[in-house]
Amino acid sequence: MSTLSVCVIAKNEENVLNQCLSSIADFADEIIFVDTGSTDSTVEIAKKFTKNIFSFPWIDDFSAAYNFALSKATMEYSCRWDADFVLTSESFTSFQNLKRRNFDDKNIIHFTWNIEANHGVRTRKVMRAFITKTGTFHFLYPIHAHFVPNTGVKVLEGFYHDISVDHIKDKELKKHRYTQTQKILDKILLLYPHDPYLLFQNAEGLIYAEEFHKAINFLLQYLKYEDISHEEKRMIAIEKIVACYLNTAQYDQARSFINEYIHYSKFPRFLLMQADVTAIFNFTAAETLYSKYLKIKFDPKDTVYSYDYYRYQVHPYVMLFKISILQNDYSSAKKYLKNINFSLCTDSVIAEIRILENKLK
Repeated sequence: MSTLSVCVIAKNEENVLNQCLSSIADFADEIIFVDTGSTDSTVEIAKKFTKNIFSFPWIDDFSAAYNFALSKATMEYSCRWDADFVLTSESFTSFQNLKRRNFDDKNIIHFTWNIEANHGVRTRKVMRAFITKTGTFHFLYPIHAHFVPNTGVKVLEGFYHDISVDHIKDKELKKHRYTQTQKILDKILLLYPHDPYLLFQNAEGLIYAEEFHKAINFLLQYLKYEDISHEEKRMIAIEKIVACYLNTAQYDQARSFINEYIHYSKFPRFLLMQADVTAIFNFTAAETLYSKYLKIKFDPKDTVYSYDYYRYQVHPYVMLFKISILQNDYSSAKKYLKNINFSLCTDSVIAEIRILENKLK
């Protein structure tokens, strides 16, 4: 069985740290804990789990802090673990078995990262690298701590959808982190204005802040500089651009943009986008596209990138329900309503459905 160093950086995380470290402690042969300037009881909580506690001055660079933590790891494999990560209980057996298999001799291991939840139901996830063979990878970029292989290292990736990690940061701290990240991004983009990774991350932050017009500009730049062979990565950027156009009522621009990238129609997620834009102009054509999408559906195991359970599993039925109501086709509306998983819906979506549902009575 391979040995594992769990490397954590933290600052003022007393509310979540015990839960975080408890979830991973049984799998760690050592825990490397790096504090970046806590003024609460974070360090005292960490002492319950490890003696390997270090201080690192915060310099607006997540990669610098994580690379410092990795430099202290002494086991065969190293796990990057944020203070607001919690290994889900249903993942324990799979994690233990993977460790017993020596991580399948891969040198970078990806798990499912659950990044959003609604009323306790996980609604959005992405595959994310958590574990690397010690000494083979390092972090690059001051934001989001992005793994890159060391010189001469051949990348051997393993993707494990059955091992999942919850992100438990509260909304206010999440807002603070986005603000902090944007400040760092603003500085580094001045140095690397054409870097696709940085352009995409900046757009993500702008979308979170609902600055959709600015986000569109950065995503268009991303498409200009991203490797054209990275089809799914580009597909995600296209999806976000279309969403930004729709959020700002730029419907004609959304339609023109969809037509420009129609060669991506082989992707189910593109078909769903096409349906959303078409619904603005033609209900009947949109109904056909949504129905076509539902025959193939976008499966979470078909991507190593972001997967939104509401969007890909519920949204098409919600739209078909709305279209049926607007067309006074109440029989079809009742059929689509039965397929809506309300546990994945936000309160605002549920409220809208309930209002329309009155027409069926």
